[in-house]
Amino acid sequence: MTLLTLLEGDSLEYLKEMSDNTIGSFVTDPPYGIRFMNKKWDYEIPSVEFWEECYRVLKPGGHMLVFCGTRTQHRMAINLEDAGFEIRDVVSWLYSQGMPHSYNIPNGIEGTIVNGSANKKDFNRLDGDEAKKGLGYTKMGKEQGFRPTDYGTDGAKPTYKTNIKHSTDEAKEWEGWGTTLRPSCEFITLVRKPISEKNVPLNILKWGVGGLNIDASRIESDEELFINVLDGWSGFGEKKRPKYKKVKNETGGKWPRNVIFNEEAGAVLDEQTGKETSRFYYCAKPNKKEKDVGLGKKNPHPTIKPVDLMKYLVRMITPPNEICVDPFMDSGSTLMACKELNISAIGIERDAESFQTSTIRVDAWNK
Repeated sequence: MTLLTLLEGDSLEYLKEMSDNTIGSFVTDPPYGIRFMNKKWDYEIPSVEFWEECYRVLKPGGHMLVFCGTRTQHRMAINLEDAGFEIRDVVSWLYSQGMPHSYNIPNGIEGTIVNGSANKKDFNRLDGDEAKKGLGYTKMGKEQGFRPTDYGTDGAKPTYKTNIKHSTDEAKEWEGWGTTLRPSCEFITLVRKPISEKNVPLNILKWGVGGLNIDASRIESDEELFINVLDGWSGFGEKKRPKYKKVKNETGGKWPRNVIFNEEAGAVLDEQTGKETSRFYYCAKPNKKEKDVGLGKKNPHPTIKPVDLMKYLVRMITPPNEICVDPFMDSGSTLMACKELNISAIGIERDAESFQTSTIRVDAWNK
């Protein structure tokens, strides 16, 4: 029987109430520690103490998939490793909708020399063309209440200077320089609690976890696929080597990889390499219908993960009859995925608004 449990409150406290070695998997999108849009919940990545509790309740051989941004991936991985987990791999989710938040260096130099200010908001005082245009995530920022002074009243966009004409030699010297790349990737760290038995088969027989569901995660393909299988032993003397033969792959899909594309990013790669990227799993960011399902209004959470992506990840590491836990439920995408897959799950969220959003979305999903 599939059971979905949504809990409001501190996930660390809820984890402390769980018994040792009882959970089959974790799939979660925790804070990245990059202060996204100045949100308080994103100021720190989860501590070693937090991951130690996840480690304790996870069954030996159980896997966990943890999202993180490119800038703080190293800190997330170190904390996971220090808690006792084995780093098994890092999955890269590539997309093309990211917005660069780059600082315009020549504008800053011009502002410093001409007006004594290198602040972005003061770029409007420089000589340039006027246009109604926001900075960065204009629409998202307004909806999230981020830097409200940057936005006009009643949803109107403010006037900003564009095509700023640099008059100083110092600014002209640095034309075209900025400070950031366009974000087009997030990492998902795959970790495993060490097995308790001599090998993986014995661990699976005892605990029911320890491997990845490869066939259920294969990438669909119309090609006639073949795999290598062991066909006896051959060789001379003490050095014996396995002999393989190719047989048709009846599963009808390609082996899952540690790279995930959205279709636009895949198209860019196709164009650059001249090769098909159909051997990779595709998953775009969620559309408006998926984000707002059941709410009757716009989903307030700014970093919503697509349900199809969470389904792919949950299915990969969660065996039948096991429980998947998401201790940072946000607006409920992991629980929605588990509901569709008929996998029991526990979701925990301490933010009241996000908890209410996730409750509504999970209830409305897949009806």
